[in-house]
Amino acid sequence: MARRRKYMFTNKKHPGVAIVSTILGSLSLLGLLYAILGSFLRHGQVGGRFGAGIALCFLYALGGTVTGLLGLRKEDCFHTFSVVGLILNGLSLAVCGFLLWLPA
Repeated sequence: MARRRKYMFTNKKHPGVAIVSTILGSLSLLGLLYAILGSFLRHGQVGGRFGAGIALCFLYALGGTVTGLLGLRKEDCFHTFSVVGLILNGLSLAVCGFLLWLPA
């Protein structure tokens, strides 16, 4: 039996702020991964550049969280990118919070 194709006719679209949220969350997680791996490979002997990079990742995650929430508030739009962006940014904020409270 042939499978019927289901077409979805809608005027919904992905909001731009939601896509920006996903991009900021990805950049933040990649930056944190780079900083953590760089610190591990240098046996913890890193300068202030890594700390500044982690602070920048924290700011990216905050901005991504705000834009993700703005994308969720829009009506008649797909919320896929908003949810993915909020998950990525939440994970990034959790990693930044863990690194902040990590004993020196």
